[in-house]
Amino acid sequence: MKYPEDRFQFTPDLGRRLRQIRIHAGLKQDEVARLMGRTGRSSSSLISRLELGKARYPTFGLIADYLKACGASFSDLGDVLDQYTTGLGEKALAELKRKRRPKKKKPQTIQERVEQVMRSFGSLGKKQRLEDRLYELFKQEGMPRAFGHRKRLAEYGRKVFSALERARQARSVAEDRILADKGIDKDTVERVGKAVAELFEEMERTGALDHKTLVDAGGIVAGRVKRPKLNKAEQRFREDYDRRFRWWQSMRQACIHLAYEDVREPLSKMGVKNPGIYFPLVLTFIGIAEETNDNPDERWKRAGEYIEKARDSKRARWLAEMVFKRYEAYKHNIPAKPDWK
Repeated sequence: MKYPEDRFQFTPDLGRRLRQIRIHAGLKQDEVARLMGRTGRSSSSLISRLELGKARYPTFGLIADYLKACGASFSDLGDVLDQYTTGLGEKALAELKRKRRPKKKKPQTIQERVEQVMRSFGSLGKKQRLEDRLYELFKQEGMPRAFGHRKRLAEYGRKVFSALERARQARSVAEDRILADKGIDKDTVERVGKAVAELFEEMERTGALDHKTLVDAGGIVAGRVKRPKLNKAEQRFREDYDRRFRWWQSMRQACIHLAYEDVREPLSKMGVKNPGIYFPLVLTFIGIAEETNDNPDERWKRAGEYIEKARDSKRARWLAEMVFKRYEAYKHNIPAKPDWK
């Protein structure tokens, strides 16, 4: 919306002063509106907004009509207007200075002038190559001969080149940011970028970029159908890992349960009333067996630390032998623990 040239920003202080003038004149808002020549339905609303300081950019003519209807003049607003011009004026000037762009310093030395010229004409070479390619293209058969058509096509070609150049710069910035992560190398980043660029070219060639997914928009709005979700690559990877981990965990737990059952009866025959008190030690020995799968010496070295601490070391050693033997029999049923790869 274009405001009149004589507008100024109204303030609540000015609005309150106008209300005082109207009350002193013994007039109501609708009476002031009629005296101002405003008889529309929204005339009283305008006067109310004006007195509340909510009328944005009212004209001086509107304020003059209000004062005339109340039998007052601008002198009755003098102190408030002075406060307005000094306070708001300084604030507006400070805001203007803040937004104003600093003037570029003119180059003084020969070296500074040389650098300025190099910056100004640094991209001239690639622009000239683009113009040469467009010129050669327009000379080919099947291209428009009208000058106006060629001019518009040339402008389109320059815009395409600029868009590709901006995309290249954005890709470079994104690459620098991800390389800040020390765990990611440049070859991997380039591999991902190349794969995505190839997919984009393929989708552009086949028209897939312009293909829109068909959804039941009416059902979504009515609440009968859920909004489709984007199945992100990292989320799918996480779900795949969780699925493999749960399978490994369930098979491992089944083998642990079998080991519990294998030692329960012998422990009962040894006079142990509650074989369950040894189950934590069984779980510890299974963990040692898993971590030292190909190193028996290390297995018994680590198991010996727990055997020495046990109240009945002889029974603890027997338990370790039993668990290691059962683990070797059951481990082929346990899949390899999934790695986060």
